Amino acid sequence: MNNSLEITDIALVDYRDRGFMEWSRRMKRAFKGTRVRDPHPADYQRMLASLEQCVRHVLAKSAILSDARVLRFCSTRVHGSKRLQYREIDAVTLLAGSPACAIEVKFRENGQAAFKAVGQLEQSLAILRRVWPAANGLLFTLWMTPVFGGEGRAPECLNDISSVQTFLGQQPQSAFASYCLDGARFLELAASAGLWSPAQTSNLCALRRAALNPLST
Repeated sequence: MNNSLEITDIALVDYRDRGFMEWSRRMKRAFKGTRVRDPHPADYQRMLASLEQCVRHVLAKSAILSDARVLRFCSTRVHGSKRLQYREIDAVTLLAGSPACAIEVKFRENGQAAFKAVGQLEQSLAILRRVWPAANGLLFTLWMTPVFGGEGRAPECLNDISSVQTFLGQQPQSAFASYCLDGARFLELAASAGLWSPAQTSNLCALRRAALNPLST
């Protein structure tokens, strides 16, 4: 976190919180004019959001997930200006009613995504631990190259989520873990649990191709 900022009034709020939703709309409007409008990337991002929700459903089978997964806090700069801010966390587990683990979910085809995700999670944890100092952090990555049929260099991947489940079962102790799971294997596990379908995988791949090459559609 920026040392010139004082962070106060920290709370976790529901991702459907009215204040957070309005703040999100303002942020989207602020960036809307700086981006070229293209429906294909937007459709692909919505599909990735569905996949992220699928990941949450899978994790919820081995841990209690909280709907309050958005950090709300006030930041005050040295010159005194105060601003209400929000920071969404992909998933937050609960233990005895308190936040136990903050989870960042990433879909990776290269090393850059993993590097960026670590920084994002560390920033969220820096705020969260001001109130819940023992909260754990988990970076859960799906290696998507096997799904999309690319040739990226594969990291060391798990074939199941047992290690993830074990970590989520730990007591909060300011621990940090990073696990990468083969994306194709994860989608098989999700499909066997009725949480995903081959048709969704086909749609995901088609939308990715369209996003990368709009002229292909």
